[in-house]
Formats: sequence, C-alpha cells, structure tokens
Amino acid sequence: MKTAQQRLGFKTAGVLYGNDDVFTKSGYDVMKATLDQLGVKVLGTQTFARSDRDFNAQLTALQALGPDLLVVSALAENASAIVAQARQLGWKGPILGGNGFNSPAFIRNAGPAAEGVLVGTSWNSASTAPANVKFKQAMAARGFTADQFAAQAYTGVLVIAEAIHQAGGKTGRDDIRLGLAKVKDLDTPLGKFSFDEARDGQHDPAVQIVKSGKFEILR
Repeated sequence: MKTAQQRLGFKTAGVLYGNDDVFTKSGYDVMKATLDQLGVKVLGTQTFARSDRDFNAQLTALQALGPDLLVVSALAENASAIVAQARQLGWKGPILGGNGFNSPAFIRNAGPAAEGVLVGTSWNSASTAPANVKFKQAMAARGFTADQFAAQAYTGVLVIAEAIHQAGGKTGRDDIRLGLAKVKDLDTPLGKFSFDEARDGQHDPAVQIVKSGKFEILR
C-alpha cells in the first residue's frame, strides 16, 4: 500500500469489507492498520456479508464522503461485483483490493471495470529471479498459468523441504518446527524467504495494477 500511496498520493479512503469471513476480516485488519501507519484518514467504513450481491447502498454511502481511494477486502466473487457496481455508480478513482482480488477470476468476471484496480500481492509475477522463472516454467509445462496462489503453495513446499534439510533430514513434528526457525533467505517464487523471531514469514511484497485485462506490477 505504501507503493500505491507514493504513486497516487491518496490521503483519504473509504473502506468496504466482508465481516462474516475470517479471510476478508483479517484482510481488513491489515489494511486498516496500514492506512493508519501511512496517515491515510478513513472517512467511512461499510461491511457486507459473503452472500450479498447488491453493494450499491454501501458504495453510495462511501462515495458520498468523497474519499481519494476505495479500499476493499473481499473474496473474488464479491470483489468482481463490488468493482463493477462502483464503476456503474460513477466511481472513477482508484480502487485497492485485498488478497481476494488476486484471482484471475476477478478480472474475468469484472471485465472492463477491473481496469486500473490495484491489488497488493505477495508474488511479483514479472520477477526474473531464477526460482520464479523455474516455477513459471514448471507450471507452463503442465498446461497451467501461474498465479499468486500457486506461487504461495509452491513456496510452502520449498519451505517445508528446507526445514527438513535444516533438521538434518528428520521429519518429526518438533524437528520440522526447529528447522523452520532456521529458514533464512531461501530462494522462492516469492523472493528471498525467511522467518522472523515471531515466526512470521518475511519476503518483499508488491502491488499489481490491472492493465489491458492483465495484472502488471506497479512501478
């Protein structure tokens, strides 16, 4: 989000998130904390349920506040409808989506409305790092187009393998746990991957923007 702010210079935001799903609620928590850290004033917050299909009331209320940016934490299906309805209501400003927006289904379902949408991502698809190139080639060889979720799953396997290596080849629960703590600067499709002292995974994130129906890294 810091990259997006530096590029777009937004100072205020309207926030919309799903409050009956752990994934979207946790995404909102991270977004809200980041907005606060960046000094972005949240003018209003609206919520929705996973089963909702009409978001016009929430979007109308947020747009009336005149924010510089709409921030949305939603699963891919909801995300597509939210973006399409925001555009139909005349919203021309930037929209920043959470992790649920990273699915190719979002672009496919939202169509032209997805153009210009920003999405935080843990995977830089354009990275020329050997680990990422190898991953994308492996996916292509099997007839699949690589996406963030595949990159994360692939990285998870690499991390477990490295933990077992660090544990001297032992595969007991405690052995792997101790091995995970020793994973440092591992080359993965997500970049150099390590665990910090709080056992949180550390790697460089990126911001994507939808251009011509495809995700591109925001420079």
